[in-house]
Amino acid sequence: MRMFASCDQTWRKVIEKYETLEKGNPKAVRGGHKNFLENAVMTFYQAGHARQALEIYRTMITQYKINDEGLEEEDFKLPMIEFLQKRMKEEFQGLGIRDAVEAITGMLRESYFRYAVHNDDEAAGLEKMAQEVHTFYQKEHADEAYRMGLPTFEMLRYTSFMDFLYDPMYPEELRLNLLGRLQVERPDLFEKLQKQDQAYFEKLRKEQESQQAPQQP
Repeated sequence: MRMFASCDQTWRKVIEKYETLEKGNPKAVRGGHKNFLENAVMTFYQAGHARQALEIYRTMITQYKINDEGLEEEDFKLPMIEFLQKRMKEEFQGLGIRDAVEAITGMLRESYFRYAVHNDDEAAGLEKMAQEVHTFYQKEHADEAYRMGLPTFEMLRYTSFMDFLYDPMYPEELRLNLLGRLQVERPDLFEKLQKQDQAYFEKLRKEQESQQAPQQP
């Protein structure tokens, strides 16, 4: 995101250069720039920067609402949120449960990291997007087998939290900072995570007791 402005400027310079070489319509370069802007809208929105995402979206519509065939892009008639929801659906369409879980937990782990380093808007945006992806999968796959295989959002949030908390790649001070901030600033979430932790270990205890119990003849 920090490099967006300079990258966008570079794209525009390349387009300007090739306009003279391809009779004013460098399709390949313009298509690459359009894809770059579409990705930027999603990235800024996921990071909690909705205002910047909207500015990029409006710029993209102004420049690319008419495609190379001279027709108006149908997707660009949508409000930004609907455009993002449609793009998200296309992006995650066909992924299995494992890929869906990895996508959701990846966003949640990154959300905890952002919160630990005081990037609160980005943290909130990532957590919101993770929730939206989870909701999307629940709606898209109504069959019971899929629903049974997809963990609840609360469980995914808990496992992502534990993954971050015990990941040695992060400095211990950073992980402790996350704990401290949650306790003070988000006590409701901290309490939910504690209860989830207790329930998880209680489940493990019962499973161990069941395995150790003598078999009936």
